Amino acid sequence: MENNIRYIKFVMAYFYGPPGVVGNALQAAIKAGYSEKTADKKSFGWVGNSRENASNKALWDLVQEERQKLEQELGVTREMIVAAYKRCGFLNPKAFFHPDGTFKEIHELEDDVAAAIAGMDVATKTFDEDGKKVVQRIIKIKFVDKKGVLDSLCRIKGMFIDRQEHTGKNGGPIEHQWTNFPKEPETIAEFERQCREADAAREDQKKVISPQPFSR
Repeated sequence: MENNIRYIKFVMAYFYGPPGVVGNALQAAIKAGYSEKTADKKSFGWVGNSRENASNKALWDLVQEERQKLEQELGVTREMIVAAYKRCGFLNPKAFFHPDGTFKEIHELEDDVAAAIAGMDVATKTFDEDGKKVVQRIIKIKFVDKKGVLDSLCRIKGMFIDRQEHTGKNGGPIEHQWTNFPKEPETIAEFERQCREADAAREDQKKVISPQPFSR
């Protein structure tokens, strides 16, 4: 039951989590309650393309089920997203110009080319030339971040795996401290006492988790 809840938390964090978590298997796993070690080693396989490579098949199935729901609701498939990335990542700037070197009007651009534009500023500059008034148009185009697009494609292909290094205070090693470990015994009598207490604690634990007989 606990695992099932954790599976759902992972799926919700991966698809609907806050910025930095959504789409990031490592952070989604940590947010769902998995240890950093488990998240780092296994989470990428849970959202990958291959069920065979996933360490947790049940969790992989849940991710795929949620992914399909989103595709149906949004009308966007994985193939469409990859195709859009490819258009932006491998755009040739020559597509914006006529053979004579003049810039194409926006309505002359192919749809795939225009999709790579993140923003456009159009300004006019007026000046006199040989006694004539000349109006010059200045166009500034901002393209989609090509490196970011290519990085996303690499992650889809499994070429990049997001990893994070954690350090202790001021960049030092992470310090660990036992909070419920008994003090090292100084005498044999004290050691025997600790052993008896541990045995008693285990017996109490067995009583708590052992099934109770059914009574009518």
